[in-house]
Amino acid sequence: MKAMETLQDLIEEAKLRTVWWALCIFAVSYFLAHTSKSMWMNVPIAILMVSGSRILLNEVEFRWKTRKNRPLTYLSHLEKKQLSVNDSRLSTLPPPPKWKRKVDSPMVEAAMEDFINKLLQDFVVDLWYSDITQDKEAPELIRAIIMDVLAEISARVKNTNLVDLLTRDVVDLVGVHLELF
Repeated sequence: MKAMETLQDLIEEAKLRTVWWALCIFAVSYFLAHTSKSMWMNVPIAILMVSGSRILLNEVEFRWKTRKNRPLTYLSHLEKKQLSVNDSRLSTLPPPPKWKRKVDSPMVEAAMEDFINKLLQDFVVDLWYSDITQDKEAPELIRAIIMDVLAEISARVKNTNLVDLLTRDVVDLVGVHLELF
């Protein structure tokens, strides 16, 4: 009775391995089909590749190299702690805000700041915020968020190809709109 269980186990193992081999060969031949016209022409190559990788993985031992830990000298410890010349901690000027680096145009930056300052003054501070509190932190946070949003829009507009936008994308949108109409 024990031999029957082991024979049944052997049959089940053979079924399982056959399914795995078939799946692996199908996957490799499918990916190879992107380079040729027929997936079925790639089956023999896939069988060779899967068999070769199986042999390679069973016969060759892959492991990470062990690195020698050398004790650090005091000089190497100090070199790691030394600041570079371009370190921001050595500079007395604060770095420009992130939104200014994205816009990178003094005239546009000044216009954006003027517009947002007037907008916040008229519609937030004078309209309702000054009645609640005299604190200036929330309008400054709102201003920073709006400036970041406008800078991101500016950076994305800089990266768009205007010719493609006007000749291809807008024409396609108008065509789709007319078809729907």
